[in-house]
Amino acid sequence: RKRYEDPNHPDERFGYIDDEVDRLNGILTGYLQFARDEPPRLAELDLVALLQRSLQSLAPELDGAGVQLETALPAACVVRGDAQRLQQVILNVVLNAVQAQPAGGALRVELTVADGRARLACTDRGPGFDAAVRDRLFEPFVTTKEQGSGLGLAAARRIVEQHGGTIAARDAAGGGARLEIDLPLDSGRS
Repeated sequence: RKRYEDPNHPDERFGYIDDEVDRLNGILTGYLQFARDEPPRLAELDLVALLQRSLQSLAPELDGAGVQLETALPAACVVRGDAQRLQQVILNVVLNAVQAQPAGGALRVELTVADGRARLACTDRGPGFDAAVRDRLFEPFVTTKEQGSGLGLAAARRIVEQHGGTIAARDAAGGGARLEIDLPLDSGRS
């Protein structure tokens, strides 16, 4: 920060450095927890605020890939969850959607609330899923990426299930892929 920050043109991303180091540490911790299967630390949290912060931190990746982001979010959506682990899920799903569109494209992130559930959908305009891969997508070490570990979506599924939710991959209407995450609301709040 001291070396690159220009006081005449402050870049708000420098303010995220400490948080991003913590986030990356959380991801590594998450992989270790995946191996150990430790329970999440649940607390009341606003999923909308967590989504907004996560998407803002990914703005450079979206811009660099030429992916246009569209969001449809309610004012608030309160769930009981482990903020660090749910952020890991969000970042993983969004980065997968970005990487599926290396020549640019679009990503729609939509959160709806109905029947005591929060439903998060991330829809991209990439090539979609091959049916054989889609059926195994959430298994450990299954990846379509040359450099992928195949642990990201497996960890995402475990985290979502530990929160009493589900995660599914579908073909998007009009092409592309759609990942849907369904979580219970906190005591019926929205």
